[in-house]
Amino acid sequence: MKPPLSDTLVICDMDNTLLTAKEGIPACNRAVIQLYTGMGGLFTVATGRPPESIRAALGNIRLSLPAISCNGALLYDFSAESVLHRSTLNREQATTAILDILNKFPHIGVEVMAGNGEMFVIHANEVTHAHQVDEHLGSIACPVVCADG
Repeated sequence: MKPPLSDTLVICDMDNTLLTAKEGIPACNRAVIQLYTGMGGLFTVATGRPPESIRAALGNIRLSLPAISCNGALLYDFSAESVLHRSTLNREQATTAILDILNKFPHIGVEVMAGNGEMFVIHANEVTHAHQVDEHLGSIACPVVCADG
C-alpha cells in the first residue's frame, strides 16, 4: 500500500510565506512539513532566492524535489548538488535592460543573479546592502561596464 500523500506535491514560496522576517521558519511550519513528508507527501520551494540562500534558510528541511530558484531562472537539485535547468537573459539583453532601468530610476539598487547562482551588484544602494546582510549573501561588485564586458 502506498503512503496516503504520495500523489500530492506542495510547492511553497519562501519569503513571508514559509519564512517570517523574525524567526525564519517557525517551528509549527517545520513540524507540518515533517509530518506531511513523513506521510509520503512531496515538498519543495519556489523562490527568488539563489540556492545558497535557500539552503541557509531551510536548515535541516530536506526537499523532495528540486527547488525552483532565482525567480524561475534556475532549477536546482539539492540532493545531487546540481543545476538541472537554467534560463537566463544573454549579456546584451541584460545590459540593455539594466541601462534602461538605471536611466529611469538612477537611485535604484540593481542585483543580478547569474545562471550559476552568483549575485552581481550592478548598482548598490542601502537596499542592496541590507539584502546582502540580511540574507548572508556573497556578491560580486560589477558596475554596468563590467556587464558590458
